[in-house]
Amino acid sequence: SGEVWAVDSETGKKVWRQQFGKGSALGGVHWGIASDGVRVYAPIADPNVPADRNAAGLYAIDIASGKVAWSWKATPDCANGRQARVPICAGKFGRSAPPLVVDGAVIVGGLDGRLYVFDARRGTLLSTHDTAVTFETVNKLKGTGGTIDAAGPFAGDGMVFVGSGYSSFGQAGGNVLVAYRPRK
Repeated sequence: SGEVWAVDSETGKKVWRQQFGKGSALGGVHWGIASDGVRVYAPIADPNVPADRNAAGLYAIDIASGKVAWSWKATPDCANGRQARVPICAGKFGRSAPPLVVDGAVIVGGLDGRLYVFDARRGTLLSTHDTAVTFETVNKLKGTGGTIDAAGPFAGDGMVFVGSGYSSFGQAGGNVLVAYRPRK
């Protein structure tokens, strides 16, 4: 639906509500949200929704007030050979998988195969990583990334992991689990 609600756990009454876009089939808040205890982070997918109504992106909402702390609107990017690698990039570029909050950062994957890292407090985009590429894998098998959907990034042992490739619903298939280690 594209909606995020806060409900009082004792009374069941609505505390606040935010609406991001109109929602759509496979759009809106799809697989989940994340929180750092101060803000809630809501990814919006909105695949194939016209640009004038598309709310694809990431939204940070202050838990106490329900006000939008910051937002980042996703846009299609099919340049530099991405159209050939990710044929869906023009229409499916939103955020569907749940984000990860770790060490003051929000990490979220895109339907277009990109992984985005934001400063959790300010919403500044810190880095972008394209997973819709060919990888040299540790097991020496051919590895190719694609759409990041359903299962979001996760952290463990000082690293961030993301599964890249989700061919359901006409999205970009792939077969890799990509591991990132922070720069020292």
